[in-house]
Parts: sequence; C-alpha cells; structure tokens
Amino acid sequence: MMSGWNVSDKLYRIKTPTLILVGDQDMISPKKARVMADKLPNGKLEIIPDATHVSLRDNPEYFFQQLNQFLTN
Repeated sequence: MMSGWNVSDKLYRIKTPTLILVGDQDMISPKKARVMADKLPNGKLEIIPDATHVSLRDNPEYFFQQLNQFLTN
C-alpha cells in the first residue's frame, strides 16, 4: 500500500467486475492480492506465472489470455 493511504475497507463498494492480475513473484504478494479480490463483490484474481510486478512484460501470453477471457465473459 502507499504510505498512509488505505481504502481496503471500502472495496466492497465497487460493484463493477474487477480483474486483479498479479505476478507470482510480484512485490504485491498473491496472498495480499487474494485478500483484496475477496473484498470486491465481483472481484477475480489471476496469478501470472513466472512474472514480477511487470507481468505484462514478463509473461505477455498468459497475461493477455487472462485479460481477454475476463473481458469476453
């Protein structure tokens, strides 16, 4: 989280389907991302294998596969 800035207690207000993409080696741990996704009423978490915080660069094939699947469902 950004220093002193935390809105996790308000995530339940976001009703829009939301995809959280996080690398398996991300600086934001998959465990923390799961907590965030679980607080979103329509949240979905995808963990990108072999990826850091820049999962789009590290594993673009998997990243775009997950993004396209989310957007077309």
